[in-house]
Amino acid sequence: MILFYVCLGDKIRKLIKSSIFRDEYAIESDITSRSLDNAQKQVEERAYEQRRNLFKYDQVLDQQRRIVYYERRSLLVNASPQGDTLANGEYIICGLLKLVKKRKINGTQAVQLFENLLGRNLDNKLFDEKKFNQKKFDTCEVHSYFFQEFWLAYQIKMDEFNVHGDGCKLLRDFEAQIKIINIDLAWQDHLEKMSLLRDAVGWRGYGQRNPLSEYKRDAYTQFKGNKENFIHYSLYQFFRITIL
Repeated sequence: MILFYVCLGDKIRKLIKSSIFRDEYAIESDITSRSLDNAQKQVEERAYEQRRNLFKYDQVLDQQRRIVYYERRSLLVNASPQGDTLANGEYIICGLLKLVKKRKINGTQAVQLFENLLGRNLDNKLFDEKKFNQKKFDTCEVHSYFFQEFWLAYQIKMDEFNVHGDGCKLLRDFEAQIKIINIDLAWQDHLEKMSLLRDAVGWRGYGQRNPLSEYKRDAYTQFKGNKENFIHYSLYQFFRITIL
């Protein structure tokens, strides 16, 4: 009733508030009927628009949810997560090289970040860090060196597990457990940030920007960054945690 009253015109509201209309009499005025019909139509259109916008927002999150659930299911059924770990290492290495190419970090910083990820110092005898700090460096050479060191660190971890029995099986279970825990934590964190994002983009409409477009763009950026954090945390824990 409140919504109807708001949508009515001034003249109709005055008529309704006047003493002409009594509870025991039906409202038969054509003008009043049309006004009520228009008010009903406006309310329904407004409710429909709200439901449609809500559905579009939910679609964005639903697509991301499907991706996360697919990756999580793959971790549960994957007999050998070693390939995923090596692929994630490749992803980190390529990301570091892109940052160096764009001059956002220098070669020394890239080496330090990579050493921090592996939890060990690199063999500088096999690598000329001075050339890496130059504007023109051999990308293939650096990539090959980093991946070689990553593979070496992976083999060292496998040797640690071999001491306790079937190293391959233990390492496989260990990798899967770490990734499942981190993907769940990353998804929970992402849901919280997406909820805050939905509230925030509504205010951008006052700046002549489309809230839904802003939401889709920021949601993609947030989801991509969330995936990068998941990969980094999983690898970091993988190389740091040991079996007692």
